[in-house]
Amino acid sequence: PIGAPKYTLKRVWLTKEEENGYYYGFSNQIMWPLCHVVYVRPKFSESDWDYYRKVNQKFARAIVDEAGEEKTLVFLQDYHLSICARYIKEMNPKITTVLFWHIPWPNPEIFRICPWKHEILQGMLANDILGFHLKYHCDNFLKTVGYEMEAKIYNEKSAVIREAKTTYVYNYPISVDF
Repeated sequence: PIGAPKYTLKRVWLTKEEENGYYYGFSNQIMWPLCHVVYVRPKFSESDWDYYRKVNQKFARAIVDEAGEEKTLVFLQDYHLSICARYIKEMNPKITTVLFWHIPWPNPEIFRICPWKHEILQGMLANDILGFHLKYHCDNFLKTVGYEMEAKIYNEKSAVIREAKTTYVYNYPISVDF
């Protein structure tokens, strides 16, 4: 509130082209239908993927600029920022990142048609914790990683170890209890 601020709001401005490619293009015409298993083929566009990467880098840069060299917890929200943690960790590995994925995670057979599946999975595995609504979505994600990447999957711990980095994958049925 004005006069008694509890947090600082930092806006990240996007150009109209970034908004169209990142949000309306990649996020809503590729990721959303792919993960919801709608029976319309996602519109895979290299240009939209380029904007998606660029905007995730832009958010990562803003986060790291704000955090500085401090050890910080960053909570990322939803499929719009699936690769942001990777860029954050490249700039400041001391930052702990948690990504909560608000939409379903499809089975591996559905996700494998995405041309950028490895980059998306690498970006998500850069997080320290991944959250999904349902255990079923966690299981689908772990299976997808198992099929698509060189990694150790520990189902009993709900964890993935890849390149000496551990990512825990948990379900939060309603939302994250921050």
